Amino acid sequence: MHACAPVPFLTISRQMSTANYGARSPHQLQHIDTNLHARSLSGPARPEQPANDRPRTIGRVGIIGANSMGIGIAKALLEVDIPVTMFDKRDALDRGLALLRAQLCARQAESAETGAFTADKRERCLALFSATARFHHLKDADLILEVMPTATQARETFFRWLDEIGKPDAMLVAHASGWQLDRIARLTRRPADVMGLDLSRPDGGSEQVKLVCGRETSGDTTATVLALLGRIGKLVT
Repeated sequence: MHACAPVPFLTISRQMSTANYGARSPHQLQHIDTNLHARSLSGPARPEQPANDRPRTIGRVGIIGANSMGIGIAKALLEVDIPVTMFDKRDALDRGLALLRAQLCARQAESAETGAFTADKRERCLALFSATARFHHLKDADLILEVMPTATQARETFFRWLDEIGKPDAMLVAHASGWQLDRIARLTRRPADVMGLDLSRPDGGSEQVKLVCGRETSGDTTATVLALLGRIGKLVT
């Protein structure tokens, strides 16, 4: 039985970092079926939201990246009955699904005495999980989180696509901060709905993750993402 891979906790900050993620290896796009005909670029703009900081309802979360971080976040969401659609290349999805199964089995074994996490709960989690190599399958997500170690140009391409196929009021969270996050937000028709993840390894230690607000990130977007992270236990106050 494999132990559960740890998921970094998240804190929130105003954008400060200008770290360049472009030095990382670009994610290969040639094997990805984008199929963007589901919605034209001239589609409806984001609906007007109330002028408050109330969290919005999240019915489904999309995750781009079937790595250990993406799977860890997916597992936490599934355990509180939030459906997840995960997008990546097929081979990465196969590895991710195997990791998810192992983590859920480990969770069941750990709670065998208390019965807090049963076989039925494990199967329910798996039933709520969808893996896809077709980009347009993210179109039903209310929040889409990108956790790939992707080069800047590829990330910008992803978010142009997301803006085209996503719900008009879907929130987008990019693995970016600083000027990169603001640039990504401006590439969309929904800069108020865009937030960022800032990843770093201070002093060569374990990876730390911060949730970052862009210059135009709205209060209701911030409140919604914070409430979701708090619900799944990934928020440090």
